[in-house]
Amino acid sequence: MTAITPAVRPATPDERMRIRHKLDGVFDDAKGMYLDSFSDQRVAEELKLPRKMIEQIREAAYGPIRTDPEIEQLRTDIADLVAMASTLTNRLAEVEKRFQPR
Repeated sequence: MTAITPAVRPATPDERMRIRHKLDGVFDDAKGMYLDSFSDQRVAEELKLPRKMIEQIREAAYGPIRTDPEIEQLRTDIADLVAMASTLTNRLAEVEKRFQPR
């Protein structure tokens, strides 16, 4: 048995404008990916519109997503961990200086 995707009504001109305005701020069309953990779902939730509508307009305006969001999230997480490790290394060096014999 195949799943049937419910049809999404066409976006009104006002909805299209709101979606495009939001996408302009959170989608990098050069990379083909969302920024800052945004997704079709998150845009839909923020605009209170169907996710499928967001997906259709994004694909028409910018094309398909070309980068796996999970991989990009992992890259962001790794960069955050590297920054945390650097901070902790600096703090450890400061503590070691205080406890060195004089």
